[in-house]
This record gives sequence, C-alpha cells and structure tokens, in this order.
Amino acid sequence: MLFASPHASAKDLKNYMHQFLDMAADLADAGIEGSHPNWSKIDETVKKMKRCVSQMRSAVSTDTYRVYIDRLSGSLDQITAMSREHDLNVGKAYDHLSQSCMKCHSAHLTPGITFREP
Repeated sequence: MLFASPHASAKDLKNYMHQFLDMAADLADAGIEGSHPNWSKIDETVKKMKRCVSQMRSAVSTDTYRVYIDRLSGSLDQITAMSREHDLNVGKAYDHLSQSCMKCHSAHLTPGITFREP
C-alpha cells in the first residue's frame, strides 16, 4: 500500500510534489545559489516546504519513498541552518535537495535501483 491514509491518492502526492517544485523555484528566485540571497524569502519558503514535506510523509506508507522524503527534510534543515548563518554555500544544500527529488523519481520509475552518494 503506497498511501497511508485511505483518503490519500497518487493525485494527492503529485499535488504535493508540484507544490514543492514551485517552492523550489521560489528558492532559486530568492537567489539561493547566488552571491546575494534574499535570506528572509529563503526562510519563508523553506517553512512552507517543510509543511509540504510533512504532507508528503503522511501520504505515503512505504519506506522506499520515506527514505527520500527524509532526505528532503534533512536538506531543508540544512538550508535553514545555513540561512540562519547567512552562509553563501547554501547553494550546495539546495543542490542536494534537487538531487533528492531526482533520486526519488528515478527510484519510482526503476524499482530496485540503488544510488551511490557523491
């Protein structure tokens, strides 16, 4: 069973993923990979993303997907900490966040695939 709630569906999870993608674009627009990030916009967006990740987590029941959702959560925690310190290396955490999305999509399309961490 993929979805934890009897009311959750693939459509719900896709909706959360689309919302998350839009918010990831908001991080890029806030200059997360640049030399002058808009820290308050990054903080505001990450808070929304954390709520979205929580919704994703409650929608799925398989550990296969939870591993990747946990990685998203960890990346968001790292971005939060780096933003607090105004660490200009925050773009690396953003890259990790993006890689986590792609790894989950790859795993979903190719069951049983494994990834080596860089």
